[in-house]
Amino acid sequence: MSAKKFTSGDCVQLKSSGPVMVVKEFDTAFQEYICVWFADGKPTTALFKEETLARA
Repeated sequence: MSAKKFTSGDCVQLKSSGPVMVVKEFDTAFQEYICVWFADGKPTTALFKEETLARA
């Protein structure tokens, strides 16, 4: 992956729908974005490939 499409603080959403998430950082080891969102009032994090995300 050359240039990253998203940067820390960007609001994103899965292309297939779902909650709006905030990009926390890019994990160079996995080549995925670490995103944060709230589920049932608790912060949740997960890794996502760039091609699965769209700007929210």
